[in-house]
Amino acid sequence: MSILSQLKERNREPEVTDPGYYDHQMDQTIADLNQAGISLMDYPPSTRHRAFIMEGKITAAANEDRQEDFLRLLKEWRNCFN
Repeated sequence: MSILSQLKERNREPEVTDPGYYDHQMDQTIADLNQAGISLMDYPPSTRHRAFIMEGKITAAANEDRQEDFLRLLKEWRNCFN
């Protein structure tokens, strides 16, 4: 496989059927927050607690392969910090 093909494969958006789909989505969300300079510790404990509770729901949705719920919850989690 050429280097260009390898780079394209590495940088492509994973499909739901890919084993790392949920991890990629979560990693991308965290990277976006980091790039925006958002620090979770700058938010009040109540916001962090709400986000913590949501993390369990996000994990459950990923483990049960409920993509729509996962993406909705991930968006809600991200919005805790916007």
